[in-house]
Order: sequence, then structure tokens, then C-alpha cells
Amino acid sequence: MVAKLKSMVPTGVRVIDCTEESVRDENRSILNGLVTQSWFPVPDEFPLLRWVHVLSSGYDHVHSELIVLPQWTMTHGGGAGVVPMAEWCLGMMLAWAHRFTDIARYQASRSWYNDRVTDMTASVLRGKTVGILGYGAVARETARLCRALGMTVVASKGRQGSRQTSTYTTPETGDPQGLVPHHWFDLDDWPQMVGDWDYVLLGLRATEQTRHLIDSIFLKKLKSTAVLVNFSRGELVDETALINALKSGELGGAILDVFQNEPLSPTDPLRGAPNIILSPHCSPESDYYREQMLLCIVNNVARLIAGKPLVNQMEV
Repeated sequence: MVAKLKSMVPTGVRVIDCTEESVRDENRSILNGLVTQSWFPVPDEFPLLRWVHVLSSGYDHVHSELIVLPQWTMTHGGGAGVVPMAEWCLGMMLAWAHRFTDIARYQASRSWYNDRVTDMTASVLRGKTVGILGYGAVARETARLCRALGMTVVASKGRQGSRQTSTYTTPETGDPQGLVPHHWFDLDDWPQMVGDWDYVLLGLRATEQTRHLIDSIFLKKLKSTAVLVNFSRGELVDETALINALKSGELGGAILDVFQNEPLSPTDPLRGAPNIILSPHCSPESDYYREQMLLCIVNNVARLIAGKPLVNQMEV
């Protein structure tokens, strides 16, 4: 990654691999920017540092005290994984609707259905409603793809309203102006909205307000055929309530790429739940994602040099 980044930054920018603590110590007096994931500097020990970038789109692990420091700007890697993650979401919804897991099971067991109508009748996405909680970068691209397939899109408004502002985006993707959803709603109004949804897409950050938002109360308000899709944060879902809803038939299905505890234990109760697809937190993983991750960094390097506001600035 460091070698590739060196070839991409503007002329005159020096890229130093600071993985080793000794290298960080040697260069602490000259660093203007830092790309990291889990290590964060002591502010007073890096006098020229103006920018700290976290590779992941999520920054729940970053202390708010660091985010609000006036001497530097903190940014995240949101937007880099938009295309593969949106394709993952749509692919999983298609897999669910067209029973791809059943098809794979028949192939693996070298068997055939007993009755095609009974065993293999699929549903289609056209005409279905997808409700989106958290209309961030990934959700916006997923919404665009869903609408192209003829789905009705309903989305919650964020703090910036319907428009996407100051966020890294891959050209010609997403919904920066907020034109895709057929209907908008405030997040607090979800109890009046979710009853008609066929798919529930979770794109929220993990906060005190959103932790276990998907609990037994929420799940009871969904139709019994609804499918929950979570690519965002495991903490959004009360997994015990989810398992109970799946076992009782209260919920049609769940597709999860994130979990409260990772890696997911072989004995985790989710593994025994019916009507569930468990993905090992891999939705963005691709060469495309890694390329976009670097482009996001380079974009902010150029902005830092030009004195322009950085994109993907963290918010408390």
C-alpha cells in the first residue's frame, strides 16, 4: 500500500512508512499528515501534524476528544468501499429472492428438487420496497441500483438532510443530491414506516442512540416476510431478539456481514438460526476497494496542500 501511495501523491509529497514505532519517533517533528487505523498520536508530540486519516469508514473506535482537537482535522475512509458493498447488498438480496443458497445446496449434495413449484419458486425484487436506515454513501449507491431494478426506495434523512455533502465519492455512483428515494422520513419516525418494507437495509453509524435499534419491538413491526440486511455495524442489532424472531417466523430472514463479536464463533447462536445468511465481514474486499481507498487519501493530500476543506471529516 505504501509503495502504491508513493506513486500516486503529488510531486514533492514524501510518504514514510511509519508502521514501526521507531520510525514514528524519528519523524514526529516533520509529519504533516498521518494515515492509520488504530494507532493515534499524542497531539503535543507531533507539532506539525495537521491531518489524521483513518482507513475504515467507521470511526467508532476514535475517541471524541481526538476528533474535536483544533490543531488537526480527522477524516475517515468512507466512500472507498461503496461500489463493492452496494453490489454485495444487491447481490445478497437477489440471492435471497432467487434462492441461490438452495441452488448451491442442491449442487453440493448432487441432488434435485422434488417439485419445482413447491421447492424452487422464487420472488423478484421488482415491485418490492426497500427501507433504508442511514442514507450514507453505500446506502445511496445501493438505493440507485435497487431503483434501477424497479424497487420502491424509502430512506431516512441524516443530519445533513437528503443531500450528501463533503464526502468522498466514486464518480457516477450513488445519489449525492438525494433524488433516488420515493419517500423520505426522519429516523425517529421509523415505527410508522417499517410495516410495509420487504427489505430493511441498515447503514447507520453505531452510537448510543442506534445501539440495538433493531430489537424485539422493531422486529415485531415488520411484516413476517421481511428480510433484514446489515452491512454497517453489528451493534445496531440485538442478536438475541433477531434469533428469536427468525425461529418464531416473526421475521422472514436476515443477511448479515457484521456482528457484535468478530470473528463469529463456530458456536455462536446465530449459526443455528433459520433463514439466515452469514457473511464474514467481507463485503468491501476487492482490488477496486483498495484502489479507491488510496484515491480517497490522495484526494485529501491535494486538498491539504491547496488549503481546501478535507472530505470525510469526522463528526462527534
